[in-house]
Amino acid sequence: MRDESTRELLTMLATLTGSIAACAPRAARTPAAGPAIDSGFSPAAAAVAKILYCAGTTLATLPSPVGWRRNLLRGALHAGTLSGLAGARQAALYGDATGPHRIPQPTATAVN
Repeated sequence: MRDESTRELLTMLATLTGSIAACAPRAARTPAAGPAIDSGFSPAAAAVAKILYCAGTTLATLPSPVGWRRNLLRGALHAGTLSGLAGARQAALYGDATGPHRIPQPTATAVN
């Protein structure tokens, strides 16, 4: 029962955000990233709001083993965005290209 009410709430939110996006001026939309809506908030404030929303939905979807993990992951990604906005360096996930384990790139040689 709780899963159905959560699903209905999320469906209504998706419908509402789709309606808001349809009202946005054509020039404000970016096809790759979705609709751009000027909320009047700074990007950091928007990221904090998204983190709090994801925390709430994580708690609301605790009965669903997939749902709470999905919402927790979304919140963690928004936290990463917030840390990037705060000026933190990005993690080098695959190593530094200039480090000691760098794979040598083939050099072009002149053919005579």
